[in-house]
Amino acid sequence: MSSNDLNFSLFYYYLRHGNVKNITRVTVSANTDVDDCKRAILQDLHLDHRSSPAFADLYMIPQDKPVPVNEVESALGRLSIAVLGPVPLPINALLRSILALQPKEDCVHLVLVDRGIPLTVRFWIPSTGHQFNVDVRENDDEVSLLPAIKKDIPTSMDQANLVFYKTSYRNPEELNDTTEGQLLPNLNKLFTAFDDTPFSELPCVIVRQQGRKHHLSWDPVERAIKQRKLHDKAPSVMGVPEYLSLQINSTERLFDYRRRVDDSRELPEKDLPPIEVLFDGFGKFLEIWRAAYSSGFEAKPATVEMRKNVDVFADTMSCAYLDEGAIHLEGLDKLNTIFRSTGPRDSITPGDIPGASVASQTPRIDGLSCYNGIPSIIVEFKNESAGSTAMPIVELAGYYSRIVQYLARTRAAVVRGSRLPTLGITIVGPTITFFGLAYVGSVVYVPLTTSFWCLPVEYGGSDRHQLYIAFNAASVLLASIEQEARRLTDGPPPAPLQRPFYPQLSRLARYPDPGSSIDLQIVDTIQKNLYWNVYAASSSSSGDLVIKLTYSYSHDLHAFCTDLDHAPKLLAFERLPGGVFAIAMERLKGKTLDSISSISAELRDKWTHDLRAIVEKIHKKGYVHGDLRPPNIFCVDDCIMLLDFDWGGKVGEARYPHARLHPQLTTGRDMSNLEITKDDDNRVLRNTLKYLQEIVQASGSLPF
Repeated sequence: MSSNDLNFSLFYYYLRHGNVKNITRVTVSANTDVDDCKRAILQDLHLDHRSSPAFADLYMIPQDKPVPVNEVESALGRLSIAVLGPVPLPINALLRSILALQPKEDCVHLVLVDRGIPLTVRFWIPSTGHQFNVDVRENDDEVSLLPAIKKDIPTSMDQANLVFYKTSYRNPEELNDTTEGQLLPNLNKLFTAFDDTPFSELPCVIVRQQGRKHHLSWDPVERAIKQRKLHDKAPSVMGVPEYLSLQINSTERLFDYRRRVDDSRELPEKDLPPIEVLFDGFGKFLEIWRAAYSSGFEAKPATVEMRKNVDVFADTMSCAYLDEGAIHLEGLDKLNTIFRSTGPRDSITPGDIPGASVASQTPRIDGLSCYNGIPSIIVEFKNESAGSTAMPIVELAGYYSRIVQYLARTRAAVVRGSRLPTLGITIVGPTITFFGLAYVGSVVYVPLTTSFWCLPVEYGGSDRHQLYIAFNAASVLLASIEQEARRLTDGPPPAPLQRPFYPQLSRLARYPDPGSSIDLQIVDTIQKNLYWNVYAASSSSSGDLVIKLTYSYSHDLHAFCTDLDHAPKLLAFERLPGGVFAIAMERLKGKTLDSISSISAELRDKWTHDLRAIVEKIHKKGYVHGDLRPPNIFCVDDCIMLLDFDWGGKVGEARYPHARLHPQLTTGRDMSNLEITKDDDNRVLRNTLKYLQEIVQASGSLPF
């Protein structure tokens, strides 16, 4: 019998992602080509009506490495296209030319990969909690994926700057029980295809915002040493051109929220929280400053001695000096007198940058005070602004940066273990401004006060009163900075900060029992704007959390809605220095209503009923919510949850923060009165229920 007359009985392995078929035997002639062999296998599987051979690829297991049928699960359990090929057998090749030897009995010879059925990929956006499925092909890349998922991406994310990471899972429960923090270290970026996804698993794509999370891996010591531009040029000659050059360099950039007019890139400091939660001493300063500035009342007023010393300082700075050196000496002397009136501390003196090797090339700092080498105050004087090319705050930041670099080279544990909070003061002619300085891998500087005059020219002396408040707040801040410096130098080396870019939070007072606390670690930014920051966090005691930082919050309304089973469980609530409220709540898996494009009429009816009932109960209890728009309604399976209790509260007490709000909140109401009423809730709710009706119609379901 010639080889042309042989019939081969071959074991084949049929594969489709997430659905690995049993091994089956097919009998074909030696003269059968690959295309006909695929047809025979599809017929054997009763799939010929659904899958064309053109959508199936045939691969051969090397005959010198046979896989016994009874060992196929262990041998091929992690099989993927990348392992098999990547090039399938040519369709016109004859089996007798492929199988050089007689196929070994009881071994798998062929693998058929069915590409005719779309590959279902789970997309997961950890920053928002969104999960959704999309049918793709194995060779789809991130460019071809974006149009397919565009409608499911929340509007808060910049679709032009998304990055995709791929992983895989065996069942949805496995994915649901995994946190992003566990996955990220093992993920690969998705550039092309899912060919390396094992057939025994389903692919998952994690979607993140590009360019926003690189700071998670920053080593502050390494970055401090690399930041050369501020150190190669004397800070005293850092004018506008030099500053603008710094700001387009991602490594050298000063974090001050300013951008060049021709630079549209996202600011890396966008994820920074308010400075009052980077270091609680800044919060204490702002607590004093804001309370007294808004009400004119000082909860803990400056002493009579401090007020007298501030008057002397202000009168001295009001003089016109011909010699800039003279204003330095006079100003430092008066500043030292002010700060010593609140307790003993090291003097502020002119000085060289620590560790500089060539004294003649060393820029001198106008005023510096340190505790065991850790900076506490830096002062920069300018006689008058018009005669100077340098920018005082940039010059001050340059000196601070050089000190940080010196510490990075000589005391790395200090730089890794602290944000090195420092009080900065610029005095330009008769004006003074207070700044907060910190280091998070780049220099952060934020004005803690406005600039105000030392001259007694304003009617009623309000500027002088503001000076009293500012110096009183500064003395409290200095006490906190000195306490931090003692922590860094008087004991064992500090432990490295896990997330210097994130708020100084490791625990919060438990709700409703503030006598105990929950531990937490912030792992990602979910959302941020001028009024609040939202973070993803993990807790050894409470699991995955959402942490919100905001300047107003009704924890009573939140807790009431939780009791109704229509809000995430409130786990912790604490007022931080600076008037920031920190809220920890359970992290739910679902979608906000505005990200849902279609629902059934039955679900529409249920959610309509639930929303009306929730709002009725809120109003009956004497509360108002204030913002019942779709983005603040979270859908978990078929259950409705309310979010964002920032503006809500008791009827007659709750108020909108200002008149510039979303049109859905302002349309139909008089914005000269910012009190939130039940009518406001009902009006916004009607618009939300209209949206529910629209997405039912979009789904093709009958509206009634």
